[in-house]
Amino acid sequence: MIILNNDEVTAKQLRANFFTVFIILCFATIIFRASDFLISEDFFAQEQLINEYIISDIPENPEELTDGPEIFEYTQKIETPPTPTHGLSRFFDKLYQVERGFDIVLRIAYHGDSMIEDNHTVNAVRRNFERRFGQDFIVIDNYAVRGSSGLSLLKQDFADAPDYDLIILQYGANVLSSGRSTYKWYGDRMIKVIEHLRRSFSQADILVVSSADKAAKYGNEIATDTLVYSLIRSQEDYANATNSGFINIFDLMGGAGTMADWVRRTPPLGARDFIHLSPAGSRKIGNALYEQLENEYEDYKANRSD
Repeated sequence: MIILNNDEVTAKQLRANFFTVFIILCFATIIFRASDFLISEDFFAQEQLINEYIISDIPENPEELTDGPEIFEYTQKIETPPTPTHGLSRFFDKLYQVERGFDIVLRIAYHGDSMIEDNHTVNAVRRNFERRFGQDFIVIDNYAVRGSSGLSLLKQDFADAPDYDLIILQYGANVLSSGRSTYKWYGDRMIKVIEHLRRSFSQADILVVSSADKAAKYGNEIATDTLVYSLIRSQEDYANATNSGFINIFDLMGGAGTMADWVRRTPPLGARDFIHLSPAGSRKIGNALYEQLENEYEDYKANRSD
């Protein structure tokens, strides 16, 4: 008969406990990784989408891409419905009434992440509207939530919210930080968000504003993060699918490489993290956004039947 002393028993117990903890950690890791794929609902569909968006065919040197959306012209697999010309027709009709002297007040809800948190972009849009239509006819409420992707809007109860005529959704920076390489899962959920907003604000039009440029380091070069193109395509797709307006801020900024250029300017228009904007850059975005809206409004007026 073998007799074990207390030290030997303790050592065996420690080894057994360590082995048990190791097995538990292994299973936890497997479950965590599996859930990472399941969150996009279908891993194989996700892999197919990566191929369709030809992420693997992006040139090694991102500077070869002079215009972000061109990356999607390399393949004929994706057929996108045309962007609605007047997805904002009800809002433009109300602007037209204001311009003709009707005594009404238009209210805009501007939802976004930290890109609009400093209020410079929203204030620039507000000042331009006031300059064109008067201070008494436009109210813009800023709903900036740092770290938000916009998906949390699906859980919000808007029963006590004001009646809005236009809802602007400007997200992207936090979605790019999600670690995903394709964004169909995000687009599918944002469709549900917009449907929820339409049920909550039946008289409001929706405007989707794309992600701004975001830079990343490739070797010794700083260039546009290649995932920006995939995210913007997803944003345009869910705008089209919900008949919402869509404005491509990435293009209005100047396209690929803009963020790196903006950071180097004097004074800088971008922040040193190559994601956020300086106050001057935020105002520039706000002015560009309003100018695009104004151009679309003029097109809308030119096509009115009356």
